[in-house]
Amino acid sequence: MMTRYTTEEAQYRAMLSQQEANEFVERELCCPYCGYMVGIAFSDCTGHLKLKCKKCKRISVLNFAYFCRRRFRRK
Repeated sequence: MMTRYTTEEAQYRAMLSQQEANEFVERELCCPYCGYMVGIAFSDCTGHLKLKCKKCKRISVLNFAYFCRRRFRRK
């Protein structure tokens, strides 16, 4: 069963989320096929995310570890 929040409660949670996110570093996530920016990730994000590029319409699964600000080195 899905819980629905009242508008005031949703606005309060959105405000708290924004305040928490102010401390994090943002990084852009780009489509691996065409380079179009598909989203923004914060420094606390981990795991995988499935995104659809608005430009080339391809669906990609991105691992945040590979798309961080540090250069990924292949061994």
